[in-house]
Amino acid sequence: MSIIISSCNISQDHCSEANVRGFTHANNQLLIIYKNTKGDIVDKIGPDEEAGYIVQIVGVRKDHFKIHIVDLEMENLWVEKGTISLNTRNYDIEKIPLYREADKSSDTVGHIVIEQTVKILDVCEEWAYIEGKGKNGEIIKGWLEPDMQCGNPYTTCP
Repeated sequence: MSIIISSCNISQDHCSEANVRGFTHANNQLLIIYKNTKGDIVDKIGPDEEAGYIVQIVGVRKDHFKIHIVDLEMENLWVEKGTISLNTRNYDIEKIPLYREADKSSDTVGHIVIEQTVKILDVCEEWAYIEGKGKNGEIIKGWLEPDMQCGNPYTTCP
């Protein structure tokens, strides 16, 4: 399997807000929830609990996302980046572009061609920087536009 290394601008300095919906347990690993970014653990949610909880990412700080999990009445807590996922939307088997920056006018770094569950590595407002698989199984990283995201573990948000 080949790996595509993209030169995406992950550090989006102009991003002052985060508003991306994702879910837990896509990778069947224990999710550790922190009180802060210093490592004070509040809870651990195992993959055997539900199919996944919907998570609202509302902030970003270095290696962590600030989250709300409404179903568990958890607000203003933190998880490590890469532990929350989302599904891609793919209407009519179209190519889903991944962008170099969180902006549709920036260059594309590759495409995803099937609906899939992807890791959220970073966020910028409503954009998600994700890691997914290309047509031939290669790893592609890039910014996914909001209209192609589905933060529900039970559906692909048709």
